[in-house]
Amino acid sequence: MFGTIALHLTLAVIVAGGGFALASVASSLVGDELHRRGTDPDLRVHAVAILESVFRLGAALAALAVLGVPVAQLVGLLALTTAVGAYAGRDVLRDGMAGAWLFQTRPFRTGDRVQIGDTVGVVKTLTWLAITITQDDGGQVTIPTHLVSGGSIRVLPKPTP
Repeated sequence: MFGTIALHLTLAVIVAGGGFALASVASSLVGDELHRRGTDPDLRVHAVAILESVFRLGAALAALAVLGVPVAQLVGLLALTTAVGAYAGRDVLRDGMAGAWLFQTRPFRTGDRVQIGDTVGVVKTLTWLAITITQDDGGQVTIPTHLVSGGSIRVLPKPTP
């Protein structure tokens, strides 16, 4: 009895350790490749973190399966929880994905003079969720990134003094 438990625990530790090591190697390789391709540093960090998390989750589930835990039920519960969380946070996810697109394509940068829809001004801040523009009259407008990525963006020439 004790020998079987010790064997299962040892195998689970080996599986989990191997999976975690694989996560580190894969994330390092992907991070290096994204760096080589000139991907935005913020996007690169998030992509590597997501990849590493997926590998670690897979390693943990494999280790639990070795121990005899009903992984299918855990995965079902995880899927249901993810679906509920995604539905609850769909606006944040939508803006985050649009922000990722903006960071990757870089149609404009902080300090550029732009026209986004009817708003004209200088980009003050650019985050994954929103863009703040200082208008010519000094007012500030914050626009969610999904409205920016879904509309027209016009980079204007800097005014001459």
